[in-house]
Amino acid sequence: MKRSTGSGSRGFSLVELMVAMVLGLIVVGAVIALVLAMIRANNQTLRATRLTQELRATLAVVANDFKRARGVVDPLTEATQATGSQLYVVNTATAGCLRYAYQGGVGGNWRSIRRDTATNRLVLTAASTQANATCASTGVPLGSDQIAITSFTISPSSSSTTTRQYDITITGTVGSGSEGITRTMRQAIFVRSLGDGT
Repeated sequence: MKRSTGSGSRGFSLVELMVAMVLGLIVVGAVIALVLAMIRANNQTLRATRLTQELRATLAVVANDFKRARGVVDPLTEATQATGSQLYVVNTATAGCLRYAYQGGVGGNWRSIRRDTATNRLVLTAASTQANATCASTGVPLGSDQIAITSFTISPSSSSTTTRQYDITITGTVGSGSEGITRTMRQAIFVRSLGDGT
């Protein structure tokens, strides 16, 4: 008796199996690369969003406090002082440091906001005397330590009792190297006048 073998029962050859495995690995590798690229892009987007929110919040704290500069509880009494009030001076002459004052501030009338180069954060100092609110005074760090403030500029750079508009710019970064993300934010701030037409 003779057994017949049908041509339909033939299996895969070793070469066909190897080609199918290589093609399958290429497809799986492409899918894995796509998923990893999507995860990386998502992480970058999250970090960029966090940086933007952090810079916006820090700039809002600086702006809200600085807008109170030259504020006094009793303007009539201050205006009639023969020597004038030291609270009127806004000092931006030192790079990366803002000094100003207003009456009724928590912690004292005098303020300084500076960029701390050791921690790469902004530091807000409140003091009862002008001498204690310097560009080297310790204070409360603003923002989180995951965000590095790389630049803090105020223009114009002067010590003035008459300038009303100041432009504040902060630049921050999150991450380092090729993964680092950098953003810059600016805000124009108007401080109080002295009530004498300035």
